[in-house]
Amino acid sequence: MIQMKYYFLLLIATMFFASALGQISKIYVARDGKFTVYPKHAISYDLIQKISDTEFVARTYDMKDTILMEGTYKDESLSIPNGKFSYYLNKKVDTVLNGISHFETANFVFRVGYYLNGIKTGMWIENWKRGVKRYSFVFKGDKLNGRYRKYDYYYNNYVVEEGNYVDDKKDGEWNMFSFDTLNAPIKTQVFAKNKLIKTVNHMKNLGLPKNFAEEFREVLMPNWERPGIFQVQFVINNEGKIVNPEVLKSYSAEIDKVALAYMSGLEKVTPQIYDGIPLARVYMIEAKPPKDEPKSRAIRFELYHLRNNVPVSELEVGP
Repeated sequence: MIQMKYYFLLLIATMFFASALGQISKIYVARDGKFTVYPKHAISYDLIQKISDTEFVARTYDMKDTILMEGTYKDESLSIPNGKFSYYLNKKVDTVLNGISHFETANFVFRVGYYLNGIKTGMWIENWKRGVKRYSFVFKGDKLNGRYRKYDYYYNNYVVEEGNYVDDKKDGEWNMFSFDTLNAPIKTQVFAKNKLIKTVNHMKNLGLPKNFAEEFREVLMPNWERPGIFQVQFVINNEGKIVNPEVLKSYSAEIDKVALAYMSGLEKVTPQIYDGIPLARVYMIEAKPPKDEPKSRAIRFELYHLRNNVPVSELEVGP
């Protein structure tokens, strides 16, 4: 017990001496969140610098010297956060380099926001990965109050959900978005003090013939001699007519020929409808092996809506 008191007093003296001189003090943090003087018992450490009598900058690192947090406190005991705080996350994230997607381990700011006298305030932001926002939300009086937004993982700053909080509770209209509707909501939910009052689905999906997948597979199979990928693009106008089919990725001359003939001969389909208005859209169907059988001659289909020749949503197409 005497030894414990000694180390505690030593810890306090170290903090006081360093901060009084404006230097940086190093404090170890144990698994239970308490300070310790034993590095081998620590899971992280804080570097603390006194800026003034009411401003102490703290940076937290793991035991491999990777930064976890940085922020400003109002008091020397670091109990009153006051100012900007940044929280870091070290994880594997997918990146695209030279057109190829791969994973890399990165340390990035995953959450950033502000405190005022220990109370969360103003805009807070969380990130999917470095520079790509995931959420933004507003605090007032330590509670969510104001606009909330959720962002798409692949298209930075594209809002996929938006609504309003009042004292930590959803209130008013909450809208869900998709690239299909170019910033118009595909679904709206109305809340009152976190209670769902009403749901409105604005979008009615594309309706292909019920047996489309089976028929298209029968057309391709006689000439589908090896595992591969075939892509065909086409337009479904607002009258439900398929126009301008063209091959994006060829499998073979014969497959290209029979696929285009089949698509051109399809009868009318039901176009996507938004709030009662039919929409003309560009689509792509991709034929390829099943996910769990990449070397199989079997065919599965994926249907995408395209915008600027980029797939922006995947739709149902059958088995």
